Amino acid sequence: MSNFIVNRIKFLLSSKENDNLYMIVLLNVPLKDSQRVVIALTQIFGINKSTAKELCAQLGFNEALKVSDLAQNHQERLSQALRQLYVVENEKLSLIRKQTQRLVAISSWRGIRLSQGLPCRGQRTHGNARTAKRLNAHRVKRK
Repeated sequence: MSNFIVNRIKFLLSSKENDNLYMIVLLNVPLKDSQRVVIALTQIFGINKSTAKELCAQLGFNEALKVSDLAQNHQERLSQALRQLYVVENEKLSLIRKQTQRLVAISSWRGIRLSQGLPCRGQRTHGNARTAKRLNAHRVKRK
């Protein structure tokens, strides 16, 4: 079986009363048993709350359903739906990386600003731009 198929693994906790607590791993992201499925799915990169609600509605899950209450067949259906319907995790990261590389390669305004580590959506840089400089710093080639 692949790493992307839902597996149940034993998760050790320090408290003695929770010795037999299991955590579901979905697309290599551990989901907490105590959380609702809608909230737990937002831990996966590329899935926000509205997307998680939509997915649960498509699969027929109640919004109050907890991760610990998911049966094995529900986990498999959830995993298949995520892989087939949405671009998530590493695929999403590589897609974003390719898009920014394309912008830099064609020397568009956004590409130039991204390569310099500056904001590219029209923000002022006179006093502030710390967030953009921090987020885009890895793209800047220092001399």
